[in-house]
Amino acid sequence: MSCLMLMSILTVQAQQKITPAMKKGQVKTYSVTSVTKIPGQKDINIKLDQTFTVKSVKKEGCVIDIAYSNSTSDATPEDVVGQLLSGTMNLLSDQNITVATDKDGKPVSIANYTELRKQLDAKSEELANMFMEKVPALSQVMSKEKLKETMMKSITEENILNSLQGSTSVLALNGKTVATGAAEEYVNDKGIKMRRLYFVNPSDITTNSAINMTQDELKTFIIAQVEQILPEQASMIKQNIDMVMKSGMMKIDMKETAVYKMANDNWVNSLTVESTYDMLGQKTITNTTIESK
Repeated sequence: MSCLMLMSILTVQAQQKITPAMKKGQVKTYSVTSVTKIPGQKDINIKLDQTFTVKSVKKEGCVIDIAYSNSTSDATPEDVVGQLLSGTMNLLSDQNITVATDKDGKPVSIANYTELRKQLDAKSEELANMFMEKVPALSQVMSKEKLKETMMKSITEENILNSLQGSTSVLALNGKTVATGAAEEYVNDKGIKMRRLYFVNPSDITTNSAINMTQDELKTFIIAQVEQILPEQASMIKQNIDMVMKSGMMKIDMKETAVYKMANDNWVNSLTVESTYDMLGQKTITNTTIESK
């Protein structure tokens, strides 16, 4: 038997279609724990519960309510980055996100986004006021209006959908036929184009993801980030972007490894993800663990 034929047989055997069994009224609750490590700073520990409730099941797809609750963070008032991470989490806490899926359970739209956006806009105003009072150092970094804008940019409909199909989502594999060696491209919730490689093992499905952007795409992304974070330097960076790219001062890199363990009904039973994000000279490592309760 040739090596090529053997590889083909092994690939077919390792293929797996992920279509979770869903029925109206079904509830799945997961505990989520994330630890973010930034050099020179105290680890940021965030915990919350995530509940999925199947509201309807039809031939063309399902409707699922996603709720976030019991969120906690140990970020100190002096920890600006930790407070911003917690702010995005708090924005979604106690909110219902109604997701429409295709027939295989893949998220395709946010059914209640118009209503959700109004609720989040009001809540972001409250959170911005709270953070400006609770974290005085934030006012040295950005205005209240900029803080609110930053939080709201993270919860556009496109970003929410991208996050539901990202590595740290229990819905990420829904609708996919995965096989060892299979690859796909996707955009994560930070707006970064990634390439994901699959490995189907007897006890789990492992994915390795890495940034997959051209130099021109990276230039555009870097300029957009500088405009958001350091608007006063945006003009200078635009004029000297080629030199900046060659210097490595604004290097961007991202890698993720995720391990999915599936239950018999094809819902995720547990998920662990390690993400390494290197941007503008700051390296951040986040370890996320999601377990069915």
